[in-house]
Amino acid sequence: MGIILCGHIGDIETGLRFGRLGLALLDRFDARELEAEVYTIFFAGINHWKFHLRESLEPLLSAHYTGLETGDYEFAAYCTFFSSYHSFLCGNPLEDIERQMTKFTDDARHNKQMHANIYFSIFHQAVLNLLGKNETPCRLEGEVFDKATMESMLSDANDTLALFYMHFCKTMLCYLFEAYPEAIKHADLAEKLAGQSPGNVVVPVCNFYDSLSLLAIYDTLPEDKKGPAISRINASQLKMRKWMEHAPANYAHKFFLVEAEKARVLNQNDDAVKHFDRAICLARENGYVNEEALANELAAKFWLKRDRHEFAGIFMQKAYSCYCLWGASAKIEHLLEKHHPILSQTGPDSTIIANNTSLNKPRQIGRNQQGLDLATLMKASQAISSEILRDNLLRTMMKIVIENAWCLKMRSLKDGLTMILTSENIVPSLFCASPSFTSQS
Repeated sequence: MGIILCGHIGDIETGLRFGRLGLALLDRFDARELEAEVYTIFFAGINHWKFHLRESLEPLLSAHYTGLETGDYEFAAYCTFFSSYHSFLCGNPLEDIERQMTKFTDDARHNKQMHANIYFSIFHQAVLNLLGKNETPCRLEGEVFDKATMESMLSDANDTLALFYMHFCKTMLCYLFEAYPEAIKHADLAEKLAGQSPGNVVVPVCNFYDSLSLLAIYDTLPEDKKGPAISRINASQLKMRKWMEHAPANYAHKFFLVEAEKARVLNQNDDAVKHFDRAICLARENGYVNEEALANELAAKFWLKRDRHEFAGIFMQKAYSCYCLWGASAKIEHLLEKHHPILSQTGPDSTIIANNTSLNKPRQIGRNQQGLDLATLMKASQAISSEILRDNLLRTMMKIVIENAWCLKMRSLKDGLTMILTSENIVPSLFCASPSFTSQS
């Protein structure tokens, strides 16, 4: 009932109360054998409509182990599936997600949970594409999933949920790599299947990418198609506004990024600047580094079209840094191919980044940093600050790693580099570059 109320009817508060009632009954009767199933329903279909998506990760993993202990292998597998792809959608490091998906896919296969295994493989392939392990990242085909062979099999089996996930992943990948017409096509197909998955967080995220894809091609549409496109976007935004009101941590930055793009195509430039500002700040505040990267990228493109290359460079460099933090190697390469001139630009304008740090808030630093020696930290910091976005950065960083490998554990190095990349002196806030960038409530 909670999923239906949240996902179909839109009565999120009542749906949340039904969900909490289920959790309370589970505790009252100490029904551990039902924990994996109840937690899957609540944390995959209800909780994200009110609370940050990241809050579902640990409860789902905990319920997974309870499911294994009680013999509920089906929902134990579903718990790890939802935890993994929620982690993906909220911008956790892709390499960590890939390792997690590999492990839990093997577990699902070992326990003969083939539905979960298929669902895993779809998102796993999307992660691999973003990590640069597919020459054509828009194609959902590779070592763990092959759309060309699986789509007909899934259709014959009437596995609408798997098809829904497949079309969503295609929508996202095609948008990120600028295959906009194909993204719209897959968003249409996903929308037709969304009703089979009420409460699923993929539904609003797919709406988000559908709106952005339409706005990306808006200027090329015939005049008689522009009105219907804006109407479709406005209808999606009405839903997103409601979702934002209940769970701003998940949906506010998405709402304002679409508003920014809509203002851009309608030549409402002041509104566009304001909404880009809010989208970036909110994504950053709520830890969605993947969508903070996207918002900066779109802001950079906005300024590029207005021949303000100094501002475009600032935002594109910030996008690059965020994609690096996410670990999206394929997207990083895509940015370098498309926007290398402004990413590598030097001169007076580039000092805006170094000289304006007052609004920058350092990100949360990973655990276990104490093993990183100070000399390596300072040397790496100097290399990054002087060579970031240049072709020889990787070569320089690898030299530093080799020189200091004897005193470093790999985990400490990873956490330390994350700290460097997010420190105030390296990747500061961009919004003090101009008073017009200051957030407005």
